[in-house]
Amino acid sequence: MMYTLFDFVTQVKGAEYLIAVSAIGLFILLWEALKPRPFKAMMETAREDLKHISQAGGSASVLRTAGRVVAAPFLVIGYVAALPFVFMSALSLVIVDGVSQALDVSSAWIARRAVSNWHALTRTLGATTSFSWRPQEAYFLGRKRRQAKDKGKDKDKKED
Repeated sequence: MMYTLFDFVTQVKGAEYLIAVSAIGLFILLWEALKPRPFKAMMETAREDLKHISQAGGSASVLRTAGRVVAAPFLVIGYVAALPFVFMSALSLVIVDGVSQALDVSSAWIARRAVSNWHALTRTLGATTSFSWRPQEAYFLGRKRRQAKDKGKDKDKKED
């Protein structure tokens, strides 16, 4: 049952895609059926593919490739799951390196370095980027500049 507009649109789009794919498939079948020797090119291509597969190692090669394709999503999930640990490792390496450098110099330098590292870390972790464009801000920013230019032009005209 459809309760929301999203459900309705999803169902309609799914039906549209099925109709489009079916139409393309039926067009290809019709196109091949209208040729003097129907499906000849497709059969030759299939034979060439089978010949290439047997030369490349047979079904073992195909199964190995299929296994790699099936494993790809799991490898991506593993990579994404490892990212926090890699980040913590890199962060601890930077901290340990900073501490080891700080122990070689004066206490004033240690304090400055600790504060600058802390500021850099908080700026990095607290940084937010906004890729949005707001027309009101653009309007107000541009208007101030225009008004300043217009005032400059008015002064020049009055002096003439």
